[in-house]
Order: sequence, then C-alpha cells, then structure tokens
Amino acid sequence: MDRNTGTVFLHKISAGFWGLRIQKAVSQYPCVILLAGILSAVLPATLFPENPFLTALLPPFLTLLLIPFTGLNRTFRFFALPATVALCALFLHSQTHKNSLSALLNHRPAIGVELEFEIKDPTLCGTAAGLRDPRYVASQIRQLRFSSESEWLAVHEKIMAVFPKDHAEQLSYGKIFYARGILYLPEKPILPGGFDYGKYLNRRNIHYLFSVDEILQTQAPEQTFFRKVLNFRDQLTRSLIAPIKNNKNKALAAALIFGSRHGIEREELDSFRQSGTIHILTVSGLHVGLFTGAILFLLAYFPFRYKMLIAPVLTFFYVWMTGLQLPALRAVIMLFCWCIPKAFLRQSKAMNSVFLACSILLLLYPSQIGDAGFQYSFICVFFLILSCDRTAEWLKLLFEKHHWYPYRSQGKWVQFKLKCGYKSGMILAGSLTAWIAGFILTLYYQDLCVPFAMPANLLILPAAWCSFVFFTLGMIPGLLWKPAGDFFAVLQDHTAGYILSVCDYFARITEGNITHPPLWSIFAGMITLFLLLLPFQKKRLLTGACAALLLIFFWCSGLNTPAEAEFVILYGGKQTQPLFIYSDPDKKFSLIVNPADFQCTAAAANYLKQRGHATVSLLAATSPGKEYIGSGKYLCDMIRPEEIALPEPTKNTTALRETIEKAMKKGAKIHLWSRKNASNEFFFKTFTKNNGFSFDISENQLKIYVQTTVCKNSGMRIKVGREVPGNSRTFILPFRKEISVIRMAVNELQESGI
Repeated sequence: MDRNTGTVFLHKISAGFWGLRIQKAVSQYPCVILLAGILSAVLPATLFPENPFLTALLPPFLTLLLIPFTGLNRTFRFFALPATVALCALFLHSQTHKNSLSALLNHRPAIGVELEFEIKDPTLCGTAAGLRDPRYVASQIRQLRFSSESEWLAVHEKIMAVFPKDHAEQLSYGKIFYARGILYLPEKPILPGGFDYGKYLNRRNIHYLFSVDEILQTQAPEQTFFRKVLNFRDQLTRSLIAPIKNNKNKALAAALIFGSRHGIEREELDSFRQSGTIHILTVSGLHVGLFTGAILFLLAYFPFRYKMLIAPVLTFFYVWMTGLQLPALRAVIMLFCWCIPKAFLRQSKAMNSVFLACSILLLLYPSQIGDAGFQYSFICVFFLILSCDRTAEWLKLLFEKHHWYPYRSQGKWVQFKLKCGYKSGMILAGSLTAWIAGFILTLYYQDLCVPFAMPANLLILPAAWCSFVFFTLGMIPGLLWKPAGDFFAVLQDHTAGYILSVCDYFARITEGNITHPPLWSIFAGMITLFLLLLPFQKKRLLTGACAALLLIFFWCSGLNTPAEAEFVILYGGKQTQPLFIYSDPDKKFSLIVNPADFQCTAAAANYLKQRGHATVSLLAATSPGKEYIGSGKYLCDMIRPEEIALPEPTKNTTALRETIEKAMKKGAKIHLWSRKNASNEFFFKTFTKNNGFSFDISENQLKIYVQTTVCKNSGMRIKVGREVPGNSRTFILPFRKEISVIRMAVNELQESGI
C-alpha cells in the first residue's frame, strides 16, 4: 500500500460513522479523552501491579488507535500527553510511598519498639465536643529505636496508632507521643471475601499498626497555620456542638458537619448503613453541596460573579477545617471546576467539569482508583448529570400546556406551583438516579440491598441542609456571645435527633443482606443504567428496561446464593475455644457458637452475610464464661439473632448478661438453660465432661454432632459428625497465635461414611 492509498484509507475511517461520533464527543467534552489517557496508565497499574509492561505499552497502543478518529494534534495533546504525565505520577507515587519501614524491620510481622510519633488525624475534635477519643488514630513516625539503649533512627512513615481502651491522654492533631509498644502488620481476612483492613490502610499509605503499651512522654502540638485552622474549628465545635446535651445527637452533629465520626456508637453506625444513609457521616460531595447551598442562600442578593467566586473559596476553607479529607477534596475540586468558568461567563458543561476533576485527582492520588468512596463520588455524580437533560424533557411534557401562555400572565400562584413542581420533579428524579447508582455499588461493596434508601435520604437531606444553615448562621454570633451558641446548639440537637429517628426507623424495617454479587453483574448494571439515561429511543429504552429487570431478579431472587450447606471452625488467637459456624442458605438456617474473639466474631457475621443470611438463626454458647461469649453483644449489632440459647447467668458473667440484654433489644427469642440440667428442647444441648463439651443442632431433620476435648500436648481435638459421635471426622487444633480456619461442606460428612 503506497502513501496516498494509506492516507485515503485513514481518511475514510476518520470520516466514518464512529469517527464522526468520537470527534463530536471530543469537541463537546474534551476532558473525556483527557481522562481516558490518564486511565490508560492508571488502570493497568492498579489491576495488574505485577505486570509493569502492560502499564507501559497500553497508552502508546491506544494512542495509535485514536489518531485516525481524533487527529494527530488532538490525540497528542488530550491523550498521549496526559497518559505520559500519569505514568510519571505513578512512578513518583511508587517512589514516595515505598514501604521502607518493612525493610528496616527485616520484614518481621511484629516487633517491640519505642516510637516518637505525631498524630495526623485532622478529624479529632472529641475534646472540644466533649466526646470520647477513638482508639485507632492515623499518625506518623518521627523517630524509632528498638530498645532504651539503642540509638534513635529518623523514620518518616505513616502508621495507625492503637491506644488502650481507657487511655487518659487527650488526642489532638499534631500532638507528639513517646511510647513503647508493638509495631505489627495488619492481619489478612480470616475468611475469603472479608474486609481487608491491610488493603484499606495501604491505599492511605499506611503499612503498619502500633499498639501503644506505655506512654512515656507527650509534647504539645506545634502551632502551624493548619493547626490554627483546626483550633478555629475546635472553637466552633465548643460553641455550636458541645452544648448539645444528648450525646448521640452531639456525636451525629460533629460527624455531619466536621466528619468527626469517632463518637458514634456501632449501633448507630449499623442503623445508618442499613438505611442507606451512611454517606452523611463522611464529609464528601453531599456536605460540600449542602454547605455551598447554604452559602449561596446567604449570598442571594450578591452579584452573580461574586457569588460564583466567594462560594468555592468559603467552601474550601470549610473543607480545610474538616482536615482536607479526600472525599471532600474531590468535591471541592469539582466545585471549582464548575464555578470558575461560570463566574467569567464561559460555557462549561457540568460533565466536563466532572471529568476534569477526576483527572486531576487521579494525577495527585493514582491509588484512589480502587477506593470505594472515589467510585461512589464520581459514578453517582456522572449519572446525576446524565439524567438532568432527560428529566427536564419529561417535566416539560408534564407542564407542556403552561408553556403556551405568557409566563407573567399566569399569576404568582401558578408561577409558584410551576417552580415547586419543576424543582420537586428534579429532586425526585435525581434521588432515584443516585439511589440506583448507589444501589449497584452497595451490592458489591457491602452486600446490602437498601430498598428504603431513597425515602430515608429524602426525609433527612432537608434536615441536613438546615443543620448547615444553622451552622453558617451561628458561626460568628456563637463565637462572640455564648447564649447565641447555645441557641443554635438547641436547633442542631433537634435536627440531629430527627435524623437519627428517621435512620433508626428505616433500619428496623429492612434486613437487606444478600449474597455477594459477581463483578460482571456490577458492570452490567452500570451499562444498563447508562442505556436508560441516554436520549430517548424505544428500542434502547426497552433493551435497558429488560436488562434492568433481569439484573434485579438475579440479585434479589437468590439465584446467586450458594445452596450448599457449610460448617466452619475458627480457632487460635484470642479465641481460646473454637468458634463454630453453620450456614445453610437453601433452608435459611444459620448458627454461631462461642463468639468470644471480636475479630473472629466479625468474620463470622460477614461470612453469613456474604452467603445471603440477613440474620443468624441461633446464637449459642457452651459455657457462660467470657472465653465463650465475650463478643456476643457485638455480634448482635453486626447481624441480628433470631434466637439465642445460652447458659443461665451467674455472678461473674458480665459478658453473658450484656449479650442477653443486647439480644432482647434486637427482638431475639431467649432460651436459657441450666448447666446442671441441660435441655435439648431448643435444638441444642450441651454438657461438660473430661475438660470437653459436646452439642447437637437439629433443624429440618439434620443433626450435626460436635465434640471438643482439650489435650495436654497437642492442643485441642474436635470431632464433627452426623447424628452419632461414633462416626465423625477428627481435627487436631494446635495452640497458636494466628487465627486458622477449617471449612467443610456438610455433604463431606455424608461422604465420610456417616
């Protein structure tokens, strides 16, 4: 093929149907190709970190493919150059975020050290608000030594400091601690599919945790400019939040306005999660939008340009007070990308601003592409903007007859109704779109189906906006005059109480745990929603609607639920007695026995949720001691028990009593039995003999026999069988620090000859 023939061939391709569509899209949304170039470098490095050649070769390959469609000049400027910058950003990110601490510790999983570390968690305002401080606090090492006699080594690595439960030291950003303790790696998930705390920390450049055993000395924080900004935040907290009398409402107000969620108890967190409103507890796009809306409301009579310039600057200062957390930083960058062109009357599409903000953030923080919050933010905003034009078209059809009359001749009451109807329609459509997009992601990341998230959010968002209005109105008066701060604190108290009651109501009427969906179904859901929101075409709309119905049926009908019954044993670590789990999704029966260790208990609850259990059918313990039921009360918050079968409490069984009280609050049916006269009335019986115990579970004509015996040298012997103890499988569990898992299908017990 000669040169002229090749040129004509390329020209035909570029003038083709897809070439014209791509050129039109690039001319309207130039930041789309900019983001595509950055993603071509970032995505392979995130998905396939062990294959650097793919990261290096994909951008040039895609560049060559795009040249016929977008032209050499535009492809170079908007795709190849951003991809090159993204590769450089990835290289700098890998160099500056190296785990040098691991090499210094000779790759040991745990070691005793003395540290000088500085607290780097800007959300700490517990002292100012009168709330308890958290145990887990993001910090940075300044110096390290292995003993009192060795020399200090200068180290600058982020860690997660774990303070004792009842530590007396007040925590604040910038405070310096000298302490002894254990530096250790985060443990991996006990069961497959569980929450990987190590990966969560690694995305925040934290590789080690430090368990504080003894605090030797403390030092007041240095008064940097950022510290002064946080001091101003603490003054606002003392004047507008600390006077709230109800601790639950106080904790919610601190989380809603400043993102300081460490005062919220686990029970309230679960209520927000089950009702689909957990996002209001993290300062993110919602909070930035509410604060900006409150500012624009107060600046209603200012000129348009001043409003567009003042609002993002004040919002950035607010985000700075909350500690410049990444979710809020994402939102404020999007706000600047939207407001600045508007202020200078430049045409700028909202979708273009979203793509530009996403590109900037990926260049600054490439690892955020794998963060759930990052995906929530941009996917929900993308679909919200995409739905605006479609919603406006439908609303115009709804109010079409009013467009044939002059607007001023319709009367003020009719004008008011039209405005209210139009805005209400936009709000409802936006809420529905955000709920669907969030629903798809929530299925994958939290194994939750939140059917009432839309009404719950519609009820609490006006109250949340009022909370920000009260905050902005009370900032200056509250600082200057204490009664004014008390007045606005009362308003915040009532607002927070209303939000809590709404979330608690919707959390109680739903138990939305479903089986963990496959990744392909999440991509299919996104594509389906995209088809539904594109310009109206009957065939495309019908295709999208059918695909949506099929996906909803697949997610919620139980087709993805594993039908095979499983029996799991967790042992080791602080779980001195084995924890037993039985799961039969087909018969909707589940069992947890001896939840003593918190980590094992959380893994057990998560395991049942992933297998489609919204509740645990029976919670049991074979003895009243703490080593058998120490985390029972926490399990009741993680997954609601339908029935509990526990020994009768004695004088020294605090953990057992707390579990019973918590289960009663959750509405569980209580069965207590005496150790002297064990009963088999409730599909459960237990007895102790020769340092061991046994129990039988009978449900749907299925019996499993378990016997555990403590051996002097080998650790613990467990026999698991069907109906009779003579035919069983035997496991020897050695005493060990690490938590281990034995997982078997119940059918395996039948195959062994039982």
